[in-house]
Amino acid sequence: QVQCEIESESMCEMLPPALHPTLPPVVNWLVYDCPETPWGPMRLAQTRIECRSGTRPRGLRIGAICNNPDAVMALAAGWGYRVTHGDVAFRRSYDEVHCEVRLDGETVLGIGLRSPQALGIGDIQFVAGMHPVHTDRGYRLLQCDPVHADSESQRGIAEVAEFEPEAWG
Repeated sequence: QVQCEIESESMCEMLPPALHPTLPPVVNWLVYDCPETPWGPMRLAQTRIECRSGTRPRGLRIGAICNNPDAVMALAAGWGYRVTHGDVAFRRSYDEVHCEVRLDGETVLGIGLRSPQALGIGDIQFVAGMHPVHTDRGYRLLQCDPVHADSESQRGIAEVAEFEPEAWG
């Protein structure tokens, strides 16, 4: 998970009326490396705008890219993910973690973490995702609260090497 402040001028345009911007406004990239899912191993990279629903923090999902085509279909159909099939490479060593996401051979996200330091498992907070979806009752926001089964937690110096916003919507 990597977070960066963003310009605030466009926040009102990015968020639906039910959500409110955080101060400062923040973009969040959340990457899952899942060795076991109902669809087989998958890696899922997400771009989210941090926001609030009432007083609670949320992440409005702007786009997602997954390397497993079966998971792409299931996440889009059942959970409201706006998700595209692409390559999600995840590399970890003793002094850094790096993720590179590619669509059609082009890098659309390169993020990393340098000099990771161990934290307690409960020290990282993952906020619920909000997914804009079309339903029988019209356009709605679906809240998704994934359960995380983390085995370790680290914090370090975040790096954003590349980000192509158009690729994420």
